[in-house]
Parts: sequence; structure tokens; C-alpha cells
Amino acid sequence: MCGVVAVQDDGFCGFWCLAYLLGMDLPRTLEKVTMELDSCRHLASHARAQGRHPSAEDRAWERLWNIADAKLRCLRYRGYHVDLVSCELQRRGLQDTNCFLTHAELSLLCARMCGSWTPVVEVTPDFHASEETGDHTMLALAAEGVPTLEAMPDNQEQEAEALREAGWRLYEQGFRLITAEPVAEGRPSCTAAPSFEDLRRMRPLIIHLGTHYFLLESVEDVPESLNMEEAAYPTNRGFWDRCGRCFTRCFDRWWNGNNFANEARAPLRREEGDTCR
Repeated sequence: MCGVVAVQDDGFCGFWCLAYLLGMDLPRTLEKVTMELDSCRHLASHARAQGRHPSAEDRAWERLWNIADAKLRCLRYRGYHVDLVSCELQRRGLQDTNCFLTHAELSLLCARMCGSWTPVVEVTPDFHASEETGDHTMLALAAEGVPTLEAMPDNQEQEAEALREAGWRLYEQGFRLITAEPVAEGRPSCTAAPSFEDLRRMRPLIIHLGTHYFLLESVEDVPESLNMEEAAYPTNRGFWDRCGRCFTRCFDRWWNGNNFANEARAPLRREEGDTCR
């Protein structure tokens, strides 16, 4: 059982997730981020000035401080701020002007600001671009007890074709292969990568699906200042009862042809065994 905190889907949902975790409204959260990162926001530029390549984390602190500072300055204006912030980042000379936080950036930021690790999980509804290619072999491999897989041919080519056929039949029956990959960044070195069973128990949990971050958490006491949806419901309901809206919205964007890969850049590092199905 879990509850969904459906944070604002305005391009800055990573900071809205952090605001929820800190129990603050967005302006105070942005102020806290700029104060916390003020001492390290110049580390990347200092490294460049000395002819060195800045570390990945130093680049993350630089970007995060500038996004928070630019967004904070835009709060005095009504309307959509993504374009304004992006233009300001470009004016300041940042190479990556996408306001949407990467999984690594959000994980590192939450670990630093909250003082504890909050898992950030990437949910992928189109594993290995199976929708685009029409090859659902991985869906067949992940399935258990599929009749068409009980007696596989010895020939490798025939086996591959049988898997593709089994995967397509499962797809036609409505089955989908969805993966959940915990982000390694921000996780304490002494903490092992969580298994899928671990993730089922962990709360709060930040989920990235499509172009949106949202939280899985008990929603009994949601601060009114965060303007969350359905804050008046004092219960923990089933996953699909509360997650359905977020999943539907993100899946709609995916089906309409948007490429999720453009919304979040590659993580700083990836460890083997971090992907769960």
C-alpha cells in the first residue's frame, strides 16, 4: 500500500519533491538550496580556470545552484518559468540549460539537503525500445509459465524466433515489461543497491516516469502550502488508486511520440545489478 504525492508538473517537479521531503514551500526550499550550495557552486568554474576538468559532482552543484537561483528570481512573475530559467542558464554560460533535473542530480541534491538517502527510481515503460522495434523478446524472457516457452527448439535461430513470437503474443494480450532502476548517485557507499522487494517497502520513494517526478509516500499529513492534489484524503490507498493519474499522464505523452531520452541526461555512474523488473 502506498500514497502518491502528485507534485506540480511544471518542469521543476524535482524541486517540488525536495520541498515535500523538507516540509517547506517551494520558495523557502529554493532559498535553502542556494544557501547550502553557495560554498561549492564555483568549484567547477575554478577547475576550468586552472585547466582541469571539473568533477561530475562539482558540475552538478553548479547547475543545481543556478537553476534554484534563477527559478527563485522568477517566482515574482506569473506563468510558465521553464523558458525563462533556461534562457538565464544560457546567459550565465551553462552548457546544459535543461531545467529538468537528471536522476543523479536529484538524488545527490536530496541526499545533501535532507541528510539521508531518498531512493530515486527510474521507471521505464519501453524497455530496449520494444515499442518502436516491435521486438518483445525481453517481455517473453521476463515472463514465467508461458506455454509457448515450455518446449523451446534447439536451433538458436528458431529459439530466437519463438521468443519473439511469444513476446508478441504476450504484448497482444496486454502484458508490458516495465523496469525500475534505482539511481546509484546519492546512495551511501555502505548501502547496497536495493532490490525490487526493498523498493516495495521503502518510503518515501521518488519515481521518475516519462517527463515527471513524483513521490510514493504516506499522504496523511501533506502541507497545504505545497498545493498537492487530494491532500484532504487521510488514507493510504492502493498503488493504482493514487498513482494512476501520474502514470496515465506520462504514458499519454509517451504514446503521442515524445522521446523521454531528451528529458533526462545520462546518470553520473551506473552500477551493475541496479535494474529491477
